[in-house]
Amino acid sequence: MIFPPSIMRVRVLGGVRRRRDFWLPLLLLWPIATVAGLAGLPALFLLVTVRPRMPWRILLALPWAFLVFCRLRGLRVELTGPKKQVCVWVA
Repeated sequence: MIFPPSIMRVRVLGGVRRRRDFWLPLLLLWPIATVAGLAGLPALFLLVTVRPRMPWRILLALPWAFLVFCRLRGLRVELTGPKKQVCVWVA
């Protein structure tokens, strides 16, 4: 099973000896996403009764979106400019 990423690290390098590291705990966002998903379920069921075709496509796309999010684990992006460098790691 593929687990979703739990930490995102952002490093900003700019100028001489100017380095900033940010650690973003993605694990803390899961309870918020769960509550938001549960709050949106009644609206989705209401949409299913009003327009039967469209919400099912959205509902079937949710597992694919979760799989794409899980596959972000191990992603490394480096952006380099003339004066700054930004590195993003997802673990």
